[in-house]
Amino acid sequence: MASRELKRRMWTLGIFVTPVLVVQATAVFLGRGDPAGAQASTTADSSVSPTAAAASIKWTPGQIAAAQYIHDLKTKPFAETPFLYELEENPPPVEPEPEVIIEAPTTQLPTFSLQAVMATETDKQALINGRPYRQGQIVRGTSWTVVSIDVELRQVVMKDSQSDQSMTIRVELPR
Repeated sequence: MASRELKRRMWTLGIFVTPVLVVQATAVFLGRGDPAGAQASTTADSSVSPTAAAASIKWTPGQIAAAQYIHDLKTKPFAETPFLYELEENPPPVEPEPEVIIEAPTTQLPTFSLQAVMATETDKQALINGRPYRQGQIVRGTSWTVVSIDVELRQVVMKDSQSDQSMTIRVELPR
């Protein structure tokens, strides 16, 4: 019986030799894909010369302007680094703009989470922040009132009694 070391070496040899054998067998089965030879020849077509082809090109004004700009850049010196080209040697001083402070409104809208809207023949309810509410009820711990519940659109319109602001919240669908 073969030793463990001999078995390990045979497995290692098999792992490295097997892909080579598979590739060669595939090449024999499918046939060689490389060309056996190539031939090339030149044809002298005197009707179109390279200079005549270049002369027949019609350049747009934008292409001509771009070529002129590139030509001008070749003649101008660069600054300390070739990646930075300064157009003006002494740029005008920049005056700092006066600082404008815009204060955000201090009233922060509360965050409501509408989980579901339900309707029966006589009543509509909305599950807001995990608690059921009907139209006209005040949301617990706030000054916001449930104004309307729309079951088809799955949304609730709410109004703040203190600031007279209103907001619409919708049921978030799973993604």
